[in-house]
Amino acid sequence: MEKWKLISSKRAFDNKWVKLRQDTVELPNGKILNDYFVWESGDVVLVVPVTSEEKFVLVRQYKHGADEIVTEVPAGFMDENETPEQAAHREMEEETGYSSKEMKLLTTVHANPTKSNGKGFIFLAKDAIQNKEVNFDETEDIEILLKSKDEVLQMIQGGEICVGDSIAAIYLAIEKLNKL
Repeated sequence: MEKWKLISSKRAFDNKWVKLRQDTVELPNGKILNDYFVWESGDVVLVVPVTSEEKFVLVRQYKHGADEIVTEVPAGFMDENETPEQAAHREMEEETGYSSKEMKLLTTVHANPTKSNGKGFIFLAKDAIQNKEVNFDETEDIEILLKSKDEVLQMIQGGEICVGDSIAAIYLAIEKLNKL
């Protein structure tokens, strides 16, 4: 197995929300692709907050790309010069008002390694407490839900939680909690 050879790269689109790169690459078989597009998405954090009463803190909000109201874990893009853990604390507090002294990185994933270069950092926030004001950005209108593990699993199985990375994060968090 060989990596593709990068011949050239140029910015195809660049604004606040989307940066798209057009690469010319040579495949291992010698074929040249001059229109391979990569979304330079930036890294994101996903946080599974769980209270001391073993309630999962979820967020429910409208997502325009899907044109649906979805339930998921708190998540968001990392800011420049921010560590994944700092971003996880910030996103959880901004979206839910919850904080935690126990933020544990569960894993790092690639959401779409074919067309995007961003990574996802999945965290478990144990003993989360609501002690801050929410700080929604201009595109957010969020409902906060507290659900038991069984309710969360039923929501996944029933299709109410249908965001792939949130499902992965929840299952990883449950596995970790079961080992503690």
